[in-house]
Amino acid sequence: MNKQNYHDVVKKMVQSIDATLDKSVVGDYNYRLALECKANIQRFLPGTDIDHEAFFRDALINRDWAVTDEDHDYILEDTEIRGDETFLQPGAGPVIFCTFHLGSYRLLNFLLARRGVDFSLVIDDTAVTLQAGKFKNMFEKIERSSEFPGKFSILNAEKQNIGINMIRTLRSNGSLVLYLDGNSGVGGMERRDEKLLSVKFLGGRILARKGISYISYRTKIPIVPVYSFREGTHNVMEVLPAIYPDASQASDDYCQATTQVLYDHLAQHLRSRPTQWEGWLYMQKFADFDQAPEVKDLPTTDELSFNQQRFDIYQSSDEKGVLFDRHNYSYFPISKGLYKVLDHTIKEGRLHYQIKTNLLNDLYRRSVLIAA
Repeated sequence: MNKQNYHDVVKKMVQSIDATLDKSVVGDYNYRLALECKANIQRFLPGTDIDHEAFFRDALINRDWAVTDEDHDYILEDTEIRGDETFLQPGAGPVIFCTFHLGSYRLLNFLLARRGVDFSLVIDDTAVTLQAGKFKNMFEKIERSSEFPGKFSILNAEKQNIGINMIRTLRSNGSLVLYLDGNSGVGGMERRDEKLLSVKFLGGRILARKGISYISYRTKIPIVPVYSFREGTHNVMEVLPAIYPDASQASDDYCQATTQVLYDHLAQHLRSRPTQWEGWLYMQKFADFDQAPEVKDLPTTDELSFNQQRFDIYQSSDEKGVLFDRHNYSYFPISKGLYKVLDHTIKEGRLHYQIKTNLLNDLYRRSVLIAA
């Protein structure tokens, strides 16, 4: 493949996304995904003036661009590597490469394979089922030297023995590649328990697994953060200094501090290139929800308005009403009558309908209706 052919592939991909968005209707998958993306922006980039429709489109483009790049190791020819390349060479490991779904995020896999670095890619069960064969074929097709052919394997992050398998890989001098923002592991992405870390991220907090940092602490093997991003059509892979376990720190302290540093670096990238991160499309699955504000006494009816800072309403194709809460990413079916009331309230800026007291109190308690 040459540069022109590659650009043609990318152009076709963008056209496909635009065609899909043009066909999108109220209440369908992309409509709801856009609502959730908007909610994530509101939670983590509060107070920013963003064209949500354009942001969503760009996020989809960058997501599918990264997937497109999985079939084209050609992009390595046009990639700039910034930072210390020590651990990107065969025999320099083992290390734990920690990366994110930012930019062309499979670049690291291509580069390690081409240079003959022994490594295992840690991915979730869905990715193993759908893409394991593709990743193995990619590795076999990449041109490698006979001196350093490298070894490649895939580890399922959702298997009960994943921790043992990662430690075995490292002790066999193989490195690991993990995507911290995938938040995958035993129990799946939507698991929520005391084993998760709450870390600051942009304007909010998220729940992050501490497996990467814990394995580092347990094995005394460093974490090497890698961030891929695009400057125009030019790919950049930034390798940050290795993070070494500190024996003077307790395990929990090291895990908390290290995970926070890794997300702080991601946040810095997102302030200048936010739509290159596909996490906007699913980060609600690991957002750390804060407590709902205390509800005050119910004002008089004509002093109530619809809370547009938190909620959206729409009618699905069967004309049923739906209420979407951007605070906790929940969808609630509502009657046609209530949809009509809320839609009228949005347009008029005030609630003018008389509705049952129990329903009124419930809408106010849930902050659907607020003091105008």
